[in-house]
Amino acid sequence: MQQIKKIDLVRNSSKNKSFQEIYEFNKCDKLGQGSYGMVYKAVHRATGLSRAVKIIQKASVNQQERLNNELRTVELLDHPHIIRVFETYEDMEYIYVVMEICKGGDIFDKVLEYGNFDEQGALTIFIQIIRSVVYYQSLNIVHRDLKPENFLFQKNNDLDSLYIIDFGLARVFQPGIQYQWTKAGTAYYVAPEM
Repeated sequence: MQQIKKIDLVRNSSKNKSFQEIYEFNKCDKLGQGSYGMVYKAVHRATGLSRAVKIIQKASVNQQERLNNELRTVELLDHPHIIRVFETYEDMEYIYVVMEICKGGDIFDKVLEYGNFDEQGALTIFIQIIRSVVYYQSLNIVHRDLKPENFLFQKNNDLDSLYIIDFGLARVFQPGIQYQWTKAGTAYYVAPEM
């Protein structure tokens, strides 16, 4: 088995072990598809805890800087409604990003499933979104791609378990510095003034 090295962007207590030595996963346990690769359920061998692992084929990563940016940004964040990355691994072919697992679908799925949220449900979701956004903006981070598909529920039928995901387009804003404006985000969700 070839040696896996740790990506230094996210801390890992198992620097000299491979992803496969620490986690057990089956490609039949697919959770979804991220912007870079497939997401699967994995189980930590020592603790039995379930995690999500995004497996990214290096040959398919044409935006390495975006991936690195996402990992650096998420490492700065510690909030109950922002997805947590626990550790990353790298081998010759793949990058493994181990995160909290969310099995409840996204807001877009819930709208399709339920039609409309009642007032209490909408308020519950809104409060979590606002608290998350206020938190990361207090750190001068701008997400730049907020949309219903980037809000996942950790648990099915639990509106109190919302997470913001996908910080690939995020930037750290530094007051007083002139920025070159670039288009970012998903066209249907970008503010009209952009």
